[in-house]
Amino acid sequence: MSRFTRTTEKFVESVSALAETAAEHGVSADALQHLLGQFGGPEAILGQLGGFLDRDGDGNPLNELSGLAKGLFG
Repeated sequence: MSRFTRTTEKFVESVSALAETAAEHGVSADALQHLLGQFGGPEAILGQLGGFLDRDGDGNPLNELSGLAKGLFG
């Protein structure tokens, strides 16, 4: 399993946790779905994030992140 796949799974788990937390605080699932829908849904958000991080399109955003860290820390 690739790191990107694991990250995707963690993102989906986070969305589920967000839904549970919203319900605990009286925010309906419909309101949460509407909010996420304004951004294209969880899959679209993840795709946009992956596209933003994976500048060279190789499917692995980690090399861009390591390049960013190298630029920051020398």
